[in-house]
Amino acid sequence: MAYIDRELVEREMKYWRIPGAALAVVGDGIEEEFECFGFRDRENGLPFDEDTLFCIASCSKAMTSALIARLVAEGTLDYDKPVNSYIPEFGLFDPDASESFTLRDMLCHRTGFGAHDVLWPADRGELARRMRYIEPCDTFRGRSLYSNVIYALIGYVAEYVTGKTWPDLMKEYIFEPLHMDRTTCTAEGIIHDPAMAQPYYVIDGENVKVPFWNIDGGGPAASVNTTIRDFAKWLRFNIAGGVNEDGIRLIPEGIFADMHSPQIEYKDFLPADKYPCDSYCMGWRDGQYKGHRFQKHSGCIEGYCSFQMFMPDDRIGVLVMLNIQGPAASFSHSMAYTIIDKVLKLGNEDWPHLFHDDGERAPLSSYLGFYTDVASQRLPRSLEGLPMTVPESAFTGEYLNPGHGTVRVYSQEDRLMLHYRDQDLPLRHWGADAFIMENVKADTQTMTVPVTFIKNEFGEVIKVAIGYEPQVEDIIFIRRV
Repeated sequence: MAYIDRELVEREMKYWRIPGAALAVVGDGIEEEFECFGFRDRENGLPFDEDTLFCIASCSKAMTSALIARLVAEGTLDYDKPVNSYIPEFGLFDPDASESFTLRDMLCHRTGFGAHDVLWPADRGELARRMRYIEPCDTFRGRSLYSNVIYALIGYVAEYVTGKTWPDLMKEYIFEPLHMDRTTCTAEGIIHDPAMAQPYYVIDGENVKVPFWNIDGGGPAASVNTTIRDFAKWLRFNIAGGVNEDGIRLIPEGIFADMHSPQIEYKDFLPADKYPCDSYCMGWRDGQYKGHRFQKHSGCIEGYCSFQMFMPDDRIGVLVMLNIQGPAASFSHSMAYTIIDKVLKLGNEDWPHLFHDDGERAPLSSYLGFYTDVASQRLPRSLEGLPMTVPESAFTGEYLNPGHGTVRVYSQEDRLMLHYRDQDLPLRHWGADAFIMENVKADTQTMTVPVTFIKNEFGEVIKVAIGYEPQVEDIIFIRRV
């Protein structure tokens, strides 16, 4: 019996404008299936196949969690020991949280830190030293707030205590024991591979190839590159409860159970009638589908989306890989639920049409969810169109924030530019000493942010306030003298 309906998948790919895809269903007591569709490179007509190398984005978090579980098993780390006992200079904004936060807090997103995605990718050691100066988005252990930055720093804790790099640790503890021979976790490991899946956006209704985004600095959060075959080895390992295909237990049963146990309430992004998860474990979300427990995680990064889901009691799992950044949740869940219904004989629902309306193509509004306009929410209308109060040259220079580091404002071809992290972006004048900066890259979001220069009583520009994080006030950078 075929669990993956090729005609259905191809129809849904056309609807969502997906260039290429790979799906797999694996598990005990079933005939496993691997199916590939479309193109890894549309322009050159190269098909998506089982050897295509693909960035799985935030599905990497579960692998980072498994690495920590192995280090906990060997006694190198402890889930519940304060992190500053390993790295004294690594603290949080809240002094009490600095003394108390643990790897368990980090792994289930309950540090209160929140997004601040504009910080990454960055040097993990430097980021750990700066964390105590960055305002959190909520209270420590108050609620689960998803954080790529925190997951990047989980990898740094492992690096610090072992003296090994995160890529080497992943190779030693995860990839080699699971025989994931084609899997890497660096940009270098994918961009020179002839079987690399090219990343795409949908712009004006068309697939547009985008540059590969090097996120090595945030690697433990999102940079694992793998194939559908290797991805399946990883999922089988979880279905088997921490035992690899050689029958070797890599993670003790108690630690594996702890890693996959709900740690905190976590609101899913799916509507209530679409079987959302209600808890976060350590790198996995936990929920119920028609009375069957499942664990899942999705991944989305510049031009890629991925999805992993398995049923621990039924011992089956589904994988989806797409080389597009778009509304992949509807596609991934509708395909996964359709497959699970067939495998477990749970009915024959038309899941694709329960996730979207009729029509041949998704409306273009479906692709706008990755854009956030902070500037329009914060810049006062009363300033719009007013002339600058000082010459444009008065704004140039370097500005420092102890948590976020340095931004540099400079003039290029008669326009103001701002350099931060790995981006150089133009400043468009809004009014008075306020500007708008577009195309700020922050994980899956592309943001438009306000940039407001602040003067002292003598009329000298001494600070710049930038709305890099929607959940906190504008971040203040002080001008270097």
